[in-house]
Order: sequence, then C-alpha cells, then structure tokens
Amino acid sequence: MIFVNGGDFSGGAFGLVTPSGTFETLMPHYYVGLGLTVGTALTVGWLMRSRYGLALIAVRDDEMAASANGINTLKVKVAAFAGSAFIAGIAGSLYSYYIFHVGPDSVFNLDWMLLPLMMTVVGGTGTVLGPIIGAFIMYAVFDIARIFVPDYHPIISGLTIILAMLFLPKGLVRKILPTSLARN
Repeated sequence: MIFVNGGDFSGGAFGLVTPSGTFETLMPHYYVGLGLTVGTALTVGWLMRSRYGLALIAVRDDEMAASANGINTLKVKVAAFAGSAFIAGIAGSLYSYYIFHVGPDSVFNLDWMLLPLMMTVVGGTGTVLGPIIGAFIMYAVFDIARIFVPDYHPIISGLTIILAMLFLPKGLVRKILPTSLARN
C-alpha cells in the first residue's frame, strides 16, 4: 500500500519510468549484468573462505553453538542481510533499466518473488555455483513452458519446486559435484 499510495516517491499505482536512452542496445546491459554476476560470485566465493565466512557458516549451521564460541550472531546476521540487500538492490536497478518501467504489479508479482528462491533451491543452497546453474535451468523451464503450454505455466512452476524438494533437497550442484567443490 505504501508503494501504491506513495505519490511522486514511488510513482503511485503507475510506478516509475526509467529513461530509455541509457542503453541503446542490450549488449551493454548484458555486460553489466554479466559483470555483476561474476563480481558477486567471486566476492561470495572469497567471502566464504574468509574468517567472516566461517562465522556465517557457523551461524547458519548452529546459531547457539556459534554464539557460545564468541560469534556475535546478531552482527553477522545483520551484515549478511545488508550485503544481500545491497546485491539485490543493484540487480533490481539494473532490471529496471531493462524493462524501462517499475511498478507494483511488476515488482510484487508472485513469479518474480518465487523465481530467485526456486533458482537457489534447484541449483543448491549454500553454494556459489548453485544459484547460477539454477538460474539457467529455471529460465529454460519457464521459457519452454511459456512457449509450449502457456496456460499451465503456474502448474509447471509448482511441480518444479515439488520435484526439486523431493529428488534434489540439497540442490543439483551438491548432487553432481563432490562435497569439497559443491560447498564453496
């Protein structure tokens, strides 16, 4: 309701229109997105091998044990939330220049809210490579469903989540790659 009634700040129910002259072709948009993806993956990979990454893994696995070993769990969780929100904000701003219009109906759409979660679950949670592989798989599944059976797209999305939870609970990357490679 805040965004719908936000007036000039959010554009109201219509939303905001981004300038179309920023990218004249999609090629710069692709390279910026690729750079963001590679930069994020390298940063997360480096972070998971650092002392802070060890604290993140400890808090994820057993918060009480991590706290008992001197890790400030609140500080670690807030920093993880802030870092992930920063990355999501950068990706969202890049996406707004891709579609040229950002409104409540496009941002708060159920497909866009579930898609990152499905990418991560299918690819593998707790891995760097998992969400990237999951993104390729989920976009392929969604595009094939949109082309061949557009009326059943939500059913195929739901079935994909159910099948991933049943047969790949740790994700595709952890199923295929050895544990030492899939973990980081």
